[in-house]
Amino acid sequence: MLESEHRVMATGTMDRSHGRVRTGGAEDPRSMLVMGAWAGLMAPVLFYVLHFIQLTLAPGFNQLEHPVSALALERYGWIQSLSFIQFGVLYFLFAWALKSTLEPNLGPWLHMVSAMGCIVLGLTPWHIEEGNPVQPTAHTIGIFMAYLGAGAGFIAMWQPMRNDPRWAPWSWVSLVTGVLMLALYGVFGAVAQGTTARFHHLEGLFQGVMANLWFICTILLALRLLGIARDHAQPARSSVREPVLHPGEPAA
Repeated sequence: MLESEHRVMATGTMDRSHGRVRTGGAEDPRSMLVMGAWAGLMAPVLFYVLHFIQLTLAPGFNQLEHPVSALALERYGWIQSLSFIQFGVLYFLFAWALKSTLEPNLGPWLHMVSAMGCIVLGLTPWHIEEGNPVQPTAHTIGIFMAYLGAGAGFIAMWQPMRNDPRWAPWSWVSLVTGVLMLALYGVFGAVAQGTTARFHHLEGLFQGVMANLWFICTILLALRLLGIARDHAQPARSSVREPVLHPGEPAA
């Protein structure tokens, strides 16, 4: 048996295409990937569920006019805060799992910044002061972190995904989503976000389109990550082949 094969058996570690499988030690890459994939799936799904519940409890809320953060002013506003926080925590786990499947790049780190921004949104909700709704400064910073971090993160992962055959078919999904999110965020800030903006009455619509693009892309990438996790469950095949022995030739 070759020396490299002895090393694989002794350490339980071997390289696979664009990744590393560790079968020895405390780390279980498959468990981490499965957890991250399910976190990426559940983050937007739970957000949708909680959003629907709160809309049911606040039938007069205008989704086209008001941003989702304004739901914190409704009777059960704590539900919106909970929705932001759960999304941030689960999205962070998803981003961490993505990091382990791609070559080093800024993308997953930017998604982690986005996740922390979502947590900030949940911890600093809108409130009423002197009869007027107030968006805390920290909440505004959280919006920047969440949307810009996610959009830039999708763009930053484009080239590493192209370089990895497991992710290559999804690289353009990531790129297009990121570009659209950043472009829409610019339009959103210019024509809808300010109180005097021309399309301020459609602020909720612009924000909803951005969020749905983000969530759909997250679900698609999480499903692919789950597939990669299943590939890790398959028995690893060594890329080192036994030499062919000819009659009379001594073994290595």
